[in-house]
Amino acid sequence: MKFLLLGPLSIRSNACEVHISAPRQRVVMAALLFNANRVISVDRIAEYVWDGAAPRSAPATVRTYVMRLRQALGEHASARILTRAPGYLLELGEHESDLGQFTAHRRRAAELAERGDLEGSSAELAEALALWREEPLADIPSRTLRDVEGRYLQELRLQTMELRFDAELALLRHAELVPELWRLVRKYPLREALVGKLMLALFRSGRQSEALDLYRRTRALLVEQLGAEPSTDLCEVQRHILSAHDRPRTPPGPRL
Repeated sequence: MKFLLLGPLSIRSNACEVHISAPRQRVVMAALLFNANRVISVDRIAEYVWDGAAPRSAPATVRTYVMRLRQALGEHASARILTRAPGYLLELGEHESDLGQFTAHRRRAAELAERGDLEGSSAELAEALALWREEPLADIPSRTLRDVEGRYLQELRLQTMELRFDAELALLRHAELVPELWRLVRKYPLREALVGKLMLALFRSGRQSEALDLYRRTRALLVEQLGAEPSTDLCEVQRHILSAHDRPRTPPGPRL
């Protein structure tokens, strides 16, 4: 059985879809998946199901939803949903969910990078990102779950992209990165880590004026929208470019 969360919620058994159509049961299933191999309380599940406005009957109703999920998953899979005070625990192997696989690829990427194998690390990060299908939780009717877990996953995805860009820049593949980085910077214009990597990729591709113009526009946007100056890291990239001395190193970025 495979549990897919990096896109619309999907559960597959022997290449067949396990149908969980009731909206609130889908919320419960998603909450269990996000907390796989950890206990999630009934109160927390209820917060997701009713978006912070749970009725008094919520604990009993959540128990009913879990019972129906067990029935839908079938005899063998239902045993994975364990009752553990103060709620439930979904037991999953690392490769039984796309989120588990994503985490495993990131871990292996970190190990390879630590050994100096940037080629292997970049490949593992690319494998992790390839697991993403669409926006997670878009089909789950819980604003609270989307706000909490959905944002966390989107941030994790962006950090993984940035780690791959770091590896690719260190491998001097700057020209190939420019189109993808431009697309992301247009979508996240205030994300300074992405801006800094695009500035470096442009500069190393012989496009110094574009890189410096991007810095000026980003600085203006930061001041206008956030009332803040660029971070130390982004200023360092600008100084690096102005010095016209491009040292082939990985710029500051997020760590695993």
